[in-house]
Amino acid sequence: MAVTHKWEYCAVYVSVYQDGSGGAPREMLEIKMPDAQKTGVSNAHGSVGLLNQLGTDGWELVDVEGGTFFLKRARK
Repeated sequence: MAVTHKWEYCAVYVSVYQDGSGGAPREMLEIKMPDAQKTGVSNAHGSVGLLNQLGTDGWELVDVEGGTFFLKRARK
């Protein structure tokens, strides 16, 4: 018999911006978790570090649209 999972989803929004000093581009990271408001987050390694951290927590990348990463994991 096949096991069916109920999934929960989250979205990571990445915006790249340049500060007024002309320095290197920076990333603004926001995340929308299940049953929560979209909130700003930080990771010392930017979006790659945040996605790696989410992967460690069981999230799988399922789609990318522009600067938005959609992830899912089996509901606990």
